[in-house]
Amino acid sequence: MLTAREGQQDGWFAAQDALAKLSTNRAHRSVAGATHESLLYDQGYSVNASRAILDVVEALRAGAPLQP
Repeated sequence: MLTAREGQQDGWFAAQDALAKLSTNRAHRSVAGATHESLLYDQGYSVNASRAILDVVEALRAGAPLQP
């Protein structure tokens, strides 16, 4: 799971963290300075979103746990 740190309601990160903990194979990452929109549209931040997706695919293919 990837969470932007800026522009979120109070308690949002904690709620996302609790959601991630529902899985036994999880990683919850955050990007300081990023907003939800910048994770999609800003190349500097969107590389984090792309990396998170690739990490999930690689872990599934290898049958390995996700790394935080």
